[in-house]
Amino acid sequence: MSTRLEIAQKKLDRLNNEFANKKSPMHGAPFGQPIVMNSEGRRTARKMEKYQDSMFGKLHEIQEQEERVENLEYRENLKSKGLNASGGLIKSVENLERWEKRVNDLEATKAWFKANKIPLSQQFTKLPTDMEWYSSVKLKDAKETVEKLKAMKEKSEQAGNEMSELTKELIENGSVNQGAKKPIYYFVKGLRKVALEINESGNFEISKRYPASSPEDKNFIAELLQEEE
Repeated sequence: MSTRLEIAQKKLDRLNNEFANKKSPMHGAPFGQPIVMNSEGRRTARKMEKYQDSMFGKLHEIQEQEERVENLEYRENLKSKGLNASGGLIKSVENLERWEKRVNDLEATKAWFKANKIPLSQQFTKLPTDMEWYSSVKLKDAKETVEKLKAMKEKSEQAGNEMSELTKELIENGSVNQGAKKPIYYFVKGLRKVALEINESGNFEISKRYPASSPEDKNFIAELLQEEE
């Protein structure tokens, strides 16, 4: 499946190609030949005016698409570093190692302050290169995040080992897709933010965090889970 960036880039390539290959009504006419303002000349002049408007419109569309591609490239770059649109570290299992590193980095900063006999309250102190600014709140949040992500990862791996054959079948045939950020959830294909979880028996059950709300979604889930019975 193509990503939004790939789709946007293909559209930009198409627009540029259309602009480069769109021929003027005067294409093939001798260079510098004036338009004679008879009936034929007036038709040509109108065609030229329409052509120019079309080209200016195409240029504007290309500019907007270039900006969209740049924006998506920026987001993809952040995503590759495990960051959200605001530049913050995403709390996902994929980022567990990054969060563990943050804990280590913050503790290293704390140790540096202590070694240099500088009160932690003096945050204006210039830190060594690449050392993260410290606060007890940040360290507490980082440690709690690591514990939560470890628990989530462990639960996901345990569920994966205990899943029934029919549960595996629903995963393998693409009926559900495991969440990358929160792998304990399996999002149902075709539904918006509706997920299942694997219970102790190894079968799917509706997630309390991402339940089906509409009657149509509930019926869809019921029919899907019926396959497991």
